[in-house]
Amino acid sequence: MYLTYFSLSSSLLNYFTPYNRYLFNLIATQTYSNRPSVSSTALVQISLENYNVHPPYFTPSNQTFSVSETAAVGSLFGTVFATDPDGDGITYSMISSQFSIDATTAVNKRSPQFLNNICGSAVSFYESNSIGANITTISVFDDDRGENGQVTISFPSEQARTTVSGLRNTAYSQFYLQQISQTNTTRTAILRTNVSFDYDAPGTPRVWYLFILATDNGTPQRQSFCSLRINLLDLNDNPPVFIMTNWNYTIYRSTTGNSNSARFLRIIASDADSGLNGMINYYIGTVNVPYFTINQTTGTIILRSSVPGIYNLNVSQFPITFQVYAQDRGSPQRTSETNATVTIYYNNDNDPPPARWVDPVYEELNFPIIEKYYETYGNRPIFNTAYGFNGTISYLLTSTTSSIMTVSSPFPNTYIPFSDVPVLRNGNLFSSGIVVTSGLHAEIQSLYLIYIRVLVNPPLIGSTTITLIDQNDQTPTFDIRSIVLSVVENESGNRVIAQIQAFDRDVDPAYSSVSYALNRNLSDSEALGNFFVASNGTIWTNATFDRESNKTLYRIFITASDGAPAWNSITPNTQDFQFDIQVIDVNDVPPVFVNSTSITISINETTLNGTGILNLTVTDTDFDTILDFGILSGNTKNAFTFQLLSDNVADTSRTQYQAIGQLYVVGPLSYEVTPNYTLVLTAFDTQNLATLTVNILLIPQNTRAPYFNLMPGFTSYQYAVEEGTAISVLNGPVIRATDPDIPATSLVYAIVTQSNQLNLNSLYLNQASNQTTIGIAAPGLSRDLPFGAPIYNFTMRVTDEDGLGVSSYAPVSITVIDTNNNAPIPTNPPWILTEGVVNPSTTVIFTDYDDPAQNNTVPFQVEILSPSTFSLSGPTLSYNSSYRLTYNGVLNRTATKNLTVTFKASDNKGFSAISTIPIIVGDVLNNYPISNGYKTISVIYANGYINSLRNVALGSIYVNDPDDWFRASRTYSVRSSSNGQSFTATQGYLRTPDALYPGTSTVIVDVTKPNVPSSAVGTVELGVQSVDTEWVRKAATIRIQGEYPETLIDPTLGNRLNVLRNALASILLVTADSINILAIRPVFRYRSPYYPPLPFDQAKQQALTDVVFYISSLAKSDIENTINTNLARFSSSYGITASASGPNPCTNYVCPADTVCRPTRTIQPLPYAIDTNQTSFIGINVVDSADCVNSTYSLNFTNTQAGCTTYSFNNFTYCPCTSLQAYAPLGPYCQVLGRTFHANGDGYAVFDGMYFSNRAPTRFSFDFTIRPAVVDSLILLYGRNITDINDFFWIAVEIYQSRLRFHFRDRILDATNTVINASTWYHVEYQYVDSLILVTVNDCQYVLQGFNSTLNTYGLSNVQLYLGGLPVTGSLISGLYPSLTQVNTFSGCIRHVMSNGYYLDMNSAIASAHSTVGGCPSIWITLRTTVSTTTITTTVTSGCGINLIVSRSMMIFTVFVFMKPNIV
Repeated sequence: MYLTYFSLSSSLLNYFTPYNRYLFNLIATQTYSNRPSVSSTALVQISLENYNVHPPYFTPSNQTFSVSETAAVGSLFGTVFATDPDGDGITYSMISSQFSIDATTAVNKRSPQFLNNICGSAVSFYESNSIGANITTISVFDDDRGENGQVTISFPSEQARTTVSGLRNTAYSQFYLQQISQTNTTRTAILRTNVSFDYDAPGTPRVWYLFILATDNGTPQRQSFCSLRINLLDLNDNPPVFIMTNWNYTIYRSTTGNSNSARFLRIIASDADSGLNGMINYYIGTVNVPYFTINQTTGTIILRSSVPGIYNLNVSQFPITFQVYAQDRGSPQRTSETNATVTIYYNNDNDPPPARWVDPVYEELNFPIIEKYYETYGNRPIFNTAYGFNGTISYLLTSTTSSIMTVSSPFPNTYIPFSDVPVLRNGNLFSSGIVVTSGLHAEIQSLYLIYIRVLVNPPLIGSTTITLIDQNDQTPTFDIRSIVLSVVENESGNRVIAQIQAFDRDVDPAYSSVSYALNRNLSDSEALGNFFVASNGTIWTNATFDRESNKTLYRIFITASDGAPAWNSITPNTQDFQFDIQVIDVNDVPPVFVNSTSITISINETTLNGTGILNLTVTDTDFDTILDFGILSGNTKNAFTFQLLSDNVADTSRTQYQAIGQLYVVGPLSYEVTPNYTLVLTAFDTQNLATLTVNILLIPQNTRAPYFNLMPGFTSYQYAVEEGTAISVLNGPVIRATDPDIPATSLVYAIVTQSNQLNLNSLYLNQASNQTTIGIAAPGLSRDLPFGAPIYNFTMRVTDEDGLGVSSYAPVSITVIDTNNNAPIPTNPPWILTEGVVNPSTTVIFTDYDDPAQNNTVPFQVEILSPSTFSLSGPTLSYNSSYRLTYNGVLNRTATKNLTVTFKASDNKGFSAISTIPIIVGDVLNNYPISNGYKTISVIYANGYINSLRNVALGSIYVNDPDDWFRASRTYSVRSSSNGQSFTATQGYLRTPDALYPGTSTVIVDVTKPNVPSSAVGTVELGVQSVDTEWVRKAATIRIQGEYPETLIDPTLGNRLNVLRNALASILLVTADSINILAIRPVFRYRSPYYPPLPFDQAKQQALTDVVFYISSLAKSDIENTINTNLARFSSSYGITASASGPNPCTNYVCPADTVCRPTRTIQPLPYAIDTNQTSFIGINVVDSADCVNSTYSLNFTNTQAGCTTYSFNNFTYCPCTSLQAYAPLGPYCQVLGRTFHANGDGYAVFDGMYFSNRAPTRFSFDFTIRPAVVDSLILLYGRNITDINDFFWIAVEIYQSRLRFHFRDRILDATNTVINASTWYHVEYQYVDSLILVTVNDCQYVLQGFNSTLNTYGLSNVQLYLGGLPVTGSLISGLYPSLTQVNTFSGCIRHVMSNGYYLDMNSAIASAHSTVGGCPSIWITLRTTVSTTTITTTVTSGCGINLIVSRSMMIFTVFVFMKPNIV
């Protein structure tokens, strides 16, 4: 034999040759000297393995990057690229203390590989091993680099394991894998026990099959699997134990017969061990026992071979007693610790035994039965005709008394699946048998020893040994049913990719052997030619896969079959295993830019950092590619970055990889510095580089702000002017700015201030030639209190591009020089002179608001001009401006309650003024007797606000008493109420703790004046009316001058309210009874606290009072327009001065920046009470407020019709809305205000989120009512319809457990004090002010802190308003808000949805279902305006603790009103 060796030529081998191999013919020639030579040819294949023989190289070899000195740590400023001719993954590193580089991810080529032929092997351990014992070591190899080669060894997940049923068991909870740190390419894990084991415990599994997975951390992830058989080995740790320690047996001469083969008694012992360790030999331990010996195997007592038969026994030697011991066959052998004592008696009198077997074979039966006997024969007694046993066991009894036969295990506390057959009797012959009671399993127990016993004395005992014949009833079982494996494209040759094992637990090897085959019916048709399965479960492939042109995933099924037909079938038992084989992509195709040519784009030089300016699509037919995007060159100062925006990795149906890279601006751009860029963009797949040139042209913008030309050394513009002086140009520097942009643009100047805004109204600018001066119009600037200041500071703003461009700011200050323009005035009200005192006096302090430092004030000269009954003394020598005012005489309050005094006062320089002050005559408690009084109290409230009347002062108790200041000093006791209502009269005011329902009642109050003493009766006629809140919305307003609310209702002053009612009726052409007065309220008139109060007559002459009233037959706009055109008639015809109709609170109201004023009418929780001696009016607290709300709210009134009118007197707009009257009520711009959601639920209406505002400051309100019965349901949701919802301040209102629950994003507010009743209207309102949320539900208020307005700073295109519920079919919206209890069960009506003073048009829904627009059906809405207290069924809460917050612009006034002990 000759050996031939190959050597390489001068060229190197290349792993990347086709199919990674070399093929050539090898020719062998044998030559002879005497005959022709002989040749033969062999085909040689040399398969190559890839080794790391080439270093990687950079593309290009040198690169230059720029980085800003202000760049943050971790900033990305460049990308480098390298490739490796070996196709290996590349790890990047650098040596630098200031910079670092990220390592890239290599291709995951290899699946983990189990070592040491562990797969399919069997591992055994002894039961004596402790918890944590080492069973075996598992090693896995993976030579991929980086995370691709990091391996985890684990059991299959719970979901992947086969469902445990029948005889299947799982071992995973009894074992665990201890991972050992990976060393280079090898990961090791130790299989350890998790519990202790007892081989001999009943039902203990002794064989386990484990699947072990090895999974790497690569991309894509690859895994391998391995199966192990684990055997538990028995130790001989249990000695034999006799089932009884005393055995007695009687031999009857009459029945036994004279045979040497007679068997008398079977002694039985048990051994918990198994195999030889549990097999027992029996021995007689007593020496010289006559006649008897023992069968060592069965334990049966028999005659010695030397004894011919029982007739040869000497009866005198009986009873015979001896000891028997048992010894197992294990190693070492163990002997029973307690022996059995056997006593044998001999009856030689021919007496028959009490019982005997008809056939002696019954004494010790031994035969096999099939494993599936129970399933085959059911309740038929066990039999085996081949062994001569037909299933019947017969016995004879001597006595005529019957006795049954029992079947049991000879071992204590041991269950056997056998029972006795009911006994049949024929004379003294009895028959029974043994039946199987449940399924038998040879895999669990293949041998049963059964005791049969006839219950006589002594008992007749026999034993039966049953051996199970195994049948093919177990299915080959895979511990997991599916797995994902992988192959690498371009690999060739016969390759084993996996080996699978199933386990059949049948006992007979003919049934438990398993073979494997490819299931051609279930497997992919494309897989049939590429994969084949050997009978031992090995899976092979000889195909070369290409991800770019073939399938990327193959699914094959492997069928495991056992060795014979199933016990109940003609076919074997089978089970299928699913293999998903994915083809791992090899990076053999470069990426491609879809835009193959260069691109030119233009962008503004002001483009913000983070703005994407260009999206580019890149494709790669390598399925599992990993692309790195970057900029190769041209990126001056790193102004741009090119990064991955999205890809189709998650699309399992993709045929190629596709990604979109986005070019971002990440640095400052300047047209003046770099007008254009030429970037070379790259897409790198760790192996191949694609490039694309992008030209970026910058468009110049107005990027540079103008700057002020301040004089050197100055940081502001400074001026001085005399107080109260008008001047066209302030003396000082001209304000001039320069625009550095080229070309420069026109500049516009403006005064900017956040304070002193009203005082600066007199300033104006003289702008010309891009510069300005400041002028002051009359009356000039004030230096003195209350509004003046010695220095006015503000900001000058200059804006280029004619005021539309970029702005700069410079501070400006104007110093105001004081002049003597104020005289001394009284400044310490109130002034009170007590009645009944001779010459009463009070202190009057005079103040001059001029600057005392200018010597413009003290000393003062003060004199009284009138009346002459007063005198003035002072001031002191210190000139403290304090004087003493004295009345010369005695005052009586019953005659005079108020006086006035007029002064003339001048300052040190003679500047004087005349001022008049009011004087109050103070009451003194006198001995005047009191007498009966009568009073009427009228109460009107809005439905749903009944709780607001609890414990509220409804009016004072009136009795005649000249001492009108001492009402509280009297004692009051409510004697009676005509309607049974409970009232109190604490401190002289009538109150009720209960709900006050509509109707009338007479209340009698006993009043006592203790100091006289004197008593009287105060009679109160109380009338109560409730109205729909809709009346308040439609109510008109008239403003009266020269009247207080008290003077309007006081009958002693002429009953001016009735005069007004008659005047309205005459002018509006209606009856007086049709005019419903809802509210009478004073109008706030500002007077500086620095000035003294006006005299009483002047104050009343200037007083303003609003009367809010409703007329059902007339529209609010028509009423107010008619009144406005007839204002003069009120004075000329009725003596009432009407100053305005429908006043707009936003008129002349100034709001802060970024807000606008919107008038809003609301009902405050507490009523507004007006009290006089003889009458009181408790009206609805209607507030028409000027709300400064955010100015981002969009308006789009789609239903606005022609003919709309905007009234000049109040700037309100009203439209006729003729064609929409069927949908009334309507808003002023024809908005349909109501929407009804049907009784069957599932209703909703969706509105554009642009027409609703939740940005602070804002105000939102709506009304709703619900059909019976009240169920949990969603009323309103304002939020996003895409994820993530929690980066938006979403709002929801829902009914939860008969109360309202508010969601303000992640904050929940439960309106616990308001119980929701069906068929009742509720008004809901909430307002955001800074971080405070104010919530009102009818007359209950709640406060929540924590509003975050920064969540609403982006576009609202994905935000919508949902009313009545959410879509639940074909919509994701309902799943985005899991905290809501119900989303589609609301049944009722919603109306008057108002955001920032504008009504939502219910007719403009962009989607809706099961709802209709228009007014709400009245059939199920009850307006309780005249319901008596005996018919009320609505649940009324006990009252609300109210945190009352009134908002005017951004100011909050908080008034705590105590209505019950617990305060919200």
